[in-house]
Amino acid sequence: MTRTEARPPRRDALPVVERLLLGTLFLAAVVLLSFPAARGAGQMLGWTPFWLLALPATSLLATRLLAWSRRGVATGAAVALPSRRRAPAIPGARRRAMPRRQAARALAAIALR
Repeated sequence: MTRTEARPPRRDALPVVERLLLGTLFLAAVVLLSFPAARGAGQMLGWTPFWLLALPATSLLATRLLAWSRRGVATGAAVALPSRRRAPAIPGARRRAMPRRQAARALAAIALR
């Protein structure tokens, strides 16, 4: 492919996965409504409605959330977080932070006593 030729746009796999999960949910709902035995629990699979409805539904929710987060990153839409204001400085009440090494030594001395 030369540089002057346009590359085909890259397709995202999420819409395909969402379509498959929606089809799975539809078929699972039909099976659960049609066959009373599918509403119970089996020895091999356990609780059948979980495997037929709940698991695909949570997978669909996860793909939707993933698509939503990707769309937010792609458009650059960032959530504005409120800024934290520092407390006003009180003269004379300033504490010196203990370096990490000193804190680790102090904790080790306390623990080894």
